[in-house]
Amino acid sequence: MTVEEMTTEGYDMSDITPLKYFWRRFILDTKIPPNRFNLDIAGDTAHPLGGDDASITREEYAFSRYISRLRNIFREILLKPLWVQVCIMMPELANSELLKQYLGIVYNEENAFVEAKKRTALK
Repeated sequence: MTVEEMTTEGYDMSDITPLKYFWRRFILDTKIPPNRFNLDIAGDTAHPLGGDDASITREEYAFSRYISRLRNIFREILLKPLWVQVCIMMPELANSELLKQYLGIVYNEENAFVEAKKRTALK
């Protein structure tokens, strides 16, 4: 039986160039507006909401519409089986359009840029 020493070959962890690449790809692929993040990891770490001119950009508006579309799809995924189950368990309510209108999901607003704009307006 022989014991051999493991080699120290591997990735150079002191180089952050690959990290920068994957960070930028993450931001682009998630469709989150780039102005929410510091694109340069080694650069200034100022928070984008820290300034007084926190206004909603076109990117923020487009991202808000994207989230709304996802929420509408998710709403249909949740409410369709619920409506089918109500119709199966209570057939007398199957023709009730009023009940179908009252079934819904209300999402909380969590857009940080909208909140920052409200804070700026209150100042």
